[in-house]
Amino acid sequence: MQNGFVDTVNVAAEKAREPFYTRAASQNLTPLWRVLGGLVTDVPRSSAVPAHWRYTDVRPYLAEACDLISTEEAERRVLVFENPGLPGQSRITPSLFAGFQIILPGEVAPAHRHVASALRFIVEGSGAYTAVAGERTTMESGDFVITPSWTWHDHGNLSAAPMEAIMVELKKPGAAVAKTAMDPVKLDPKHYSVVVENDDVRVLRAKYGPHEKSVMHEHPASVAVSMTDYHVKMTGGDGKSQDLSSKAHDAIWTDAGKHLPENLGDKPMEVMVIELKR
Repeated sequence: MQNGFVDTVNVAAEKAREPFYTRAASQNLTPLWRVLGGLVTDVPRSSAVPAHWRYTDVRPYLAEACDLISTEEAERRVLVFENPGLPGQSRITPSLFAGFQIILPGEVAPAHRHVASALRFIVEGSGAYTAVAGERTTMESGDFVITPSWTWHDHGNLSAAPMEAIMVELKKPGAAVAKTAMDPVKLDPKHYSVVVENDDVRVLRAKYGPHEKSVMHEHPASVAVSMTDYHVKMTGGDGKSQDLSSKAHDAIWTDAGKHLPENLGDKPMEVMVIELKR
């Protein structure tokens, strides 16, 4: 189906039909045969595309935002990771919101709640807190914090330094569980462990020692947050390899696929992988 058109549509004849389409549009009508190919596909297709938000590139914008807008005005000072394939939707994937939040010393993000469960990776700072249902949890750099669906919570910073966190919110709770026969947790338990799992998402911690490598395994569509700098050789399911580098606190969106990572560095590497369940 070309450009969403049904295969049997005579594309060359479409120009002559434009006046009809214009009149139909005045009644808020549009022809299905021009878009059916994009709505009903042979296999699931996502509009999201692979993307990489490098912490060193993004952080200056977060710092500048502190000079431009207060938490009182913004409520939550967050810069959204917006997938290039989903412009204007404020989403990193069709089912995930993600963004960088910064809270300056003495600031408090007002209490709020949302249907989406939230996952937070603390990337900088010490002594700030998240309060869930009135109970405070102090957050330190490297911590992973979960906020359940529809629970009241707020964030505050009682320390003398800014606190930064990567937030991920699930947009489609209750989705079906994604399954794969090449589960890295089963095939390579030395390097992969489950941090949290529910009906919406599975979060994995991947830890590799210097020059260690995994076995070929598979992930569903996922967001990976680098906890350390790393340089890896990534071999895909087709046998082709490429060298990839990432800095601590980078966020990367990848579509479903198979790969075999090998740590090429002389230091341990660690990544948090957020797998979507569809």
